[in-house]
Amino acid sequence: MNIRISILLLAVLLLLFGLGISTKMRRNETPDVQVAGGLIYDAGAIPGDRPLMHTFQLTNPHSFPVGLSIVTTGCECTTATVSAPTIPPHGQADVIVRVTLEDTKDISSGLCFAVTHGDKRVENWLLITGHVGRVASSNKKR
Repeated sequence: MNIRISILLLAVLLLLFGLGISTKMRRNETPDVQVAGGLIYDAGAIPGDRPLMHTFQLTNPHSFPVGLSIVTTGCECTTATVSAPTIPPHGQADVIVRVTLEDTKDISSGLCFAVTHGDKRVENWLLITGHVGRVASSNKKR
């Protein structure tokens, strides 16, 4: 009976030790995310009578949650929000960007977002480009 208890205690200790190492390793991992479609969105030609809106979809490839926040935008004409302050393990969240088109022909606007886990922080820039112009009509008469 003492051998069974000793083996059981040894197994429990090994399990707890392994979980401690695993948790410590996860805290040291660099948090990063995958951005569907890439870090740059080219809107092409857009009408100038309304703001340009775009949603960047982020995916957390890790088995741990990561924090998500907006650090700064490139100018006052750009605003950005996040759909959630935390992206769950293997989950998704959005960064929604709105650019007000003020007396401009060419659009080049960006924002910086941060992904955090423990004391690790990674900052990335997202960029929106395009130009104000005539949008091709898909309802042309023949």
